[in-house]
Amino acid sequence: MKLTQSRKGLALIAAAITVLACMVLLELGLRLVGRRPSNMTDGIFEQYKNTYRLKKDLVKISHTPSYTCKIVTNAHGFRDQGTGAAPIGRRPFVVYVGESLTFGNGVDFGETFVGVSGRLLDREGMDVVNLAVGGHRFPEQEELLRDFLSSAPARPSAVLIVFSPMFIEGFEDARPGIVVKNGYIFDASNWFWPYVRVMMGNVSASYCFFRDNIRRIQVRFQGEGTAAIRAMLSSYAVSGRMNTPEVKNRLFDRIEAVDELILAAGAVPVHVYLPLSTDFGLPEVLSELGEAGAEYDLGLYLTLLKEYSAGRDVPLIDVGPVLGELHRAGGKLNFEQDAHYNAEANSVIGEFITRALMEGIARGRS
Repeated sequence: MKLTQSRKGLALIAAAITVLACMVLLELGLRLVGRRPSNMTDGIFEQYKNTYRLKKDLVKISHTPSYTCKIVTNAHGFRDQGTGAAPIGRRPFVVYVGESLTFGNGVDFGETFVGVSGRLLDREGMDVVNLAVGGHRFPEQEELLRDFLSSAPARPSAVLIVFSPMFIEGFEDARPGIVVKNGYIFDASNWFWPYVRVMMGNVSASYCFFRDNIRRIQVRFQGEGTAAIRAMLSSYAVSGRMNTPEVKNRLFDRIEAVDELILAAGAVPVHVYLPLSTDFGLPEVLSELGEAGAEYDLGLYLTLLKEYSAGRDVPLIDVGPVLGELHRAGGKLNFEQDAHYNAEANSVIGEFITRALMEGIARGRS
């Protein structure tokens, strides 16, 4: 009996050693062929009051299954071409506010639409400042903007608030209880196991290999892209919360407070509507739904912004039509397995916004 138990114990030990050896060999093999650990955020954040912001003077390479890009911040903690003190106020400048689409997930700064805008405005003797942070909601960007305007050495010419549907829908979604660990953000009440998973993705190529391939299998066999688009439709429901007078009034009050903050700083508020890349697949989904498609209004968020802007004489730049043209021409707007805009779409967005901005400035001077 004891001999049998001893053999079982030895067998388990041998199996464990074999599994461990296979994992080590897989790790070494993956690294030899160029596979590296990857994470979405790559440890780029620091604690900021009750939430988070970008680290200052940061240079990081962000690897994901969809893209590899360099993230650089200046001495102020804003995404930029290089580190060090940015010459804010040396020349007239404009400020961009927004979330991950404006931050430019997936592309280097020069390929973001803010970077494209910066190159074009440089020809006009102007600079850009990008306050956007991936994952920020409206209240978090409002707080960052408030601090920037109170401490900036000069007033901006304009502040462009880039409204995506998510940014509008989350206008009240301040997130208390955020904790930053090793540059990663977590819910303070539930951070341990998410932190372990992030750290595994940061050190183990084999963990990333299995995680990423499981993800690809899900996309291929479960039709996750379509499922995700269908899930997003709930945000556009005619009977949804954003269509109620109470919520609309609170939204308008919140936007107006930020516009007044900008005006008090001597700048001009400019609103930009930037649809999600997945929005351009929604009409096909509605067509498949037939009569049920009438329950959704794909123009809901743009209509809200138009109503607000028209009533207060605030410039509104709608990027939707030019992206729609690119989509209908067969252009790819986003990355595989990631809905953020790719370099081509960012270029189109940056050129369109800057052209509209310069036309508005020219009209103001005439």
